[in-house]
Amino acid sequence: MYLQNLQAMLPQVKEAEDAFTAWLANMPVTVTNADVYAEADKFNEVLRQAVEAFYQDTSEVNSRSTIEQIYLRIPEGCFTIGGLSYAALQRTCETGRAP
Repeated sequence: MYLQNLQAMLPQVKEAEDAFTAWLANMPVTVTNADVYAEADKFNEVLRQAVEAFYQDTSEVNSRSTIEQIYLRIPEGCFTIGGLSYAALQRTCETGRAP
């Protein structure tokens, strides 16, 4: 496996993604957009930490600003930063290639 810092973050990413997915699956009918964004923010914080770990693993070839421009934006129609997921980050650790 590649990217040791990111690899160490994978259990936290999986846990946060599972929690967010479970929350979405069991949303109360009274949920508001603010509620959804508040839950997504919890997952996004873990994703930010994973991106930081990716930066630490690749700092010799990547700059922090480049990685942040690519991964820390929330794409249109997406709740999570960079559209990142546990599966994408796991593939990154397995292949040594950016998500």
